[in-house]
Amino acid sequence: MEGNRTDIYRLIEAERLRQIGLGYDADHDDQNDHATWVMILARHLGLAAYDSGGSVDLRFVARQLTRIAAVATAGLETLARMDIHPAE
Repeated sequence: MEGNRTDIYRLIEAERLRQIGLGYDADHDDQNDHATWVMILARHLGLAAYDSGGSVDLRFVARQLTRIAAVATAGLETLARMDIHPAE
């Protein structure tokens, strides 16, 4: 993969499907309030930023960024089910 956006979107979709398979589906997600979504995103941001003594595993960072995008997607899906859409 060379940074092709379509491939990246596929990774995000695969991660979202993985999360759903673990039980983080619409019924589960719809119970989260906005603060919970922010906390989940912050956790993964923190993991992506974690520096273990100077050595950085960029594959781990990429995995966390993919999870962040998938979690953000889940949060947006929850809001869309409530008929709430991003402000223009």
